[in-house]
Amino acid sequence: MSTAAATGSSAAIVVYIGLNNDEFKCNWMLSWSNPWSESNTVYTDIHEGGHYKDTLGDIQDKVENGNYTSNDEWSGCTSTTTIATGTTTTFV
Repeated sequence: MSTAAATGSSAAIVVYIGLNNDEFKCNWMLSWSNPWSESNTVYTDIHEGGHYKDTLGDIQDKVENGNYTSNDEWSGCTSTTTIATGTTTTFV
């Protein structure tokens, strides 16, 4: 059992694939970290299709050093993520 599972912590990275208004393939990445007894953080990013294939380690560093909210705009696409402050686990 991992430490995160044993203590009730959670962290995840989700990548959505879609098209912008110009029919260009884009990836929307949303990530969060909800460590046990520490502040929650989020990170979001948008890039061309296939961008996140080999970058998961970099994303983990960014979310762990993130804040309570994160925004990104790229090629006509927008992403905003927000997580509750402190140790509450609401993710929007």
